[in-house]
Amino acid sequence: MSKLRSLNTSFWSDPWIEILTPEEKLLFIYLITNEKTNMLGIYEVSTRKISFETGIKEDTISNALEAFEKVGKVKYKNNHVVLVNYMKHQKYNPNMKKAAIDVHNNLPNDMKIKGSNLSKSNPSEAFESLLNHYGMVSKVEDEVEEEEEDKTEEGKRKFTPPILKEVFAYMREINLDEKAAQTESEKFTNHFQSNGWKVGGKSKMKNWKAAVRNWVKRDFSDRKNASKKPTENITVI
Repeated sequence: MSKLRSLNTSFWSDPWIEILTPEEKLLFIYLITNEKTNMLGIYEVSTRKISFETGIKEDTISNALEAFEKVGKVKYKNNHVVLVNYMKHQKYNPNMKKAAIDVHNNLPNDMKIKGSNLSKSNPSEAFESLLNHYGMVSKVEDEVEEEEEDKTEEGKRKFTPPILKEVFAYMREINLDEKAAQTESEKFTNHFQSNGWKVGGKSKMKNWKAAVRNWVKRDFSDRKNASKKPTENITVI
């Protein structure tokens, strides 16, 4: 039976989507709209199957999935896709919540919430457990790198400024092409070095990778807005 999957038009203006290659964009759309998707956003599919249905080479798919995982968009484990934050963007009625619980209970043990088999007798509580477990990170939390910076003996974070090579490498990890990564890493490093590694000229930077992500989002967004020109309203029938 076919299922309806909606794709918000704002998808195309997402700064992260803008820097993906055409094949990566197709792959990401496939992951959220293919027939195996479900209420939990976790399903089994092989890279071979994905390649057959999209026409993308298997090695390209594997590399893209690794890149998606590094930026916290998708996890791929034991041929299972986990769409991080998928549930956060859905609206669930009681029956849909029960369907999500069923999906969880039918997952392999290593994919389930450890030591639990959720009951539909209290679907609201069980559904809340799903939301809390499967990496449904808020926008605020998403700005914080999962890897903690080094800490001093007092337990306070010790910030170590990155070198240009590290910034360039991380920008490549989040899918900037080589030319863009070179340009942006130089701009980023020069800007914050000259400002004493302070954010907004005030507080000392705590997490340079989060700052890089914000820099890329802002810079690409600014460029896009600057390139916009007034256009007539057109109705497409």
